Amino acid sequence: MILAHQKSSADLKGHIEGGKVHGEMPQALDDAQKQKLAPLASLDGQAFRDAYITMQREAHQEAIALFSAYARNGDDADLKNWATSTLGELNHHLEMARSLK
Repeated sequence: MILAHQKSSADLKGHIEGGKVHGEMPQALDDAQKQKLAPLASLDGQAFRDAYITMQREAHQEAIALFSAYARNGDDADLKNWATSTLGELNHHLEMARSLK
């Protein structure tokens, strides 16, 4: 899963650097992301595992919704194609997260 995330980030970075997509790659977590991760710092063992699994399921559901919406309604053809091609991997990751116990 980590390798797939690195690949999708590199793909997006390539679109940005190639001028196909206008924007900037984030260099750090934003405040909302930090707030989501903060509770994990005080957990360990099974409590950490349960919270992490829930977080992964929710994050992948949110990503699928975002990518699906852009694949349907986005205004940049290259980015729409990238979003569409990435959805299969995102759905696979969600299934992996759902299979965790």
